[in-house]
Amino acid sequence: MVKVVPIIPPGEIPVDVEKIERAIQNALDGAALGIQADFDTTVMTWSRQVDFEIKSPSSETRVVGTSDKIYGYLDQGTRVRYATMSRGYRPKTSPGWIGSRSGGGKVLFISKRRPRPGIAPREFSKVIQKKWQDEFPTIFQRAISSEVR
Repeated sequence: MVKVVPIIPPGEIPVDVEKIERAIQNALDGAALGIQADFDTTVMTWSRQVDFEIKSPSSETRVVGTSDKIYGYLDQGTRVRYATMSRGYRPKTSPGWIGSRSGGGKVLFISKRRPRPGIAPREFSKVIQKKWQDEFPTIFQRAISSEVR
């Protein structure tokens, strides 16, 4: 969760609340689209389709996410996995990196009788949150300043 407090220059500046509200809504929508683009980047080389939705539970909130279980396993990691991979297998993603590259190898078989070491968490959501949390103050201040002028 990110809290934003706008800084409005001192002085007798007439503030149009509707303009400020519109600027904030546009900044939220723009940031949500940017976050969605970052999530899309993490699956761009995948053969399976993963959809990331933007939801607005309230006027001051945007939620970007997916209900894809496999994406959740990669994002959060697992203790064990049941897939046995071919020699030379290279994952398409890496922990702490917003992106996806061509991988290598394939799944040979899946068996619950032969558990393997788990999947290292990629932490896409944490990395994307950190990136955008650092950007929010600038985005919102720029949007509000443009309306105050």
